[in-house]
Amino acid sequence: MYLLPLPDEYSIFILKKSIERFFISTINSISYKYGNNLTRLFDLLTLAQLYRLNKLQENIYEQLTNHFDAEQWSKIDLSIDIRYHLLELFVKKQEIKLKDKQNKINQLEDVCLKQKFEIQRLKSEVESRSQ
Repeated sequence: MYLLPLPDEYSIFILKKSIERFFISTINSISYKYGNNLTRLFDLLTLAQLYRLNKLQENIYEQLTNHFDAEQWSKIDLSIDIRYHLLELFVKKQEIKLKDKQNKINQLEDVCLKQKFEIQRLKSEVESRSQ
């Protein structure tokens, strides 16, 4: 492993921290989907890849897939690998959301079925009392 002289190591460390701060300020910006923030995220993604900031890179992927916008993504020149990875993450997120919604639907169907049986039981009870 090659070590840079201490001032160079420190410069890279400061650069990495600056990139991370810029990422945080971009994410905290109110107008995420509009304006230059999407471009900033893609620029940050390029820097994160260049400096091998894997955790930051995953955070950027997370932000981009949280705010998926195919029209905006098509305006920016992305490598096929990045586009594939982002779409893959987006699909996984959508599958998880779909499973959650299906589970909720199943739970509601169960409750509904129980209520129907309870209604039938009560109807039968009322009819038997009235006779």
